[in-house]
Amino acid sequence: SHVTYHGRTPFEDDAASGHDRLLLRLWLSMPNNRPLPADHEVLWRSVEPGRVRGGIQQGTA
Repeated sequence: SHVTYHGRTPFEDDAASGHDRLLLRLWLSMPNNRPLPADHEVLWRSVEPGRVRGGIQQGTA
């Protein structure tokens, strides 16, 4: 998500139906990722392209 940041309209829970929002976020760590800006090194340690940084790593068959 370093390339596309998310935008969405505000969500309002429907108190009458008893349904509340459940937000799940999935972060995939792909082996063919792009380089990150140098100041991201504090958080991710490695900013080079192709480095796996956090997230759920892609499985191998």
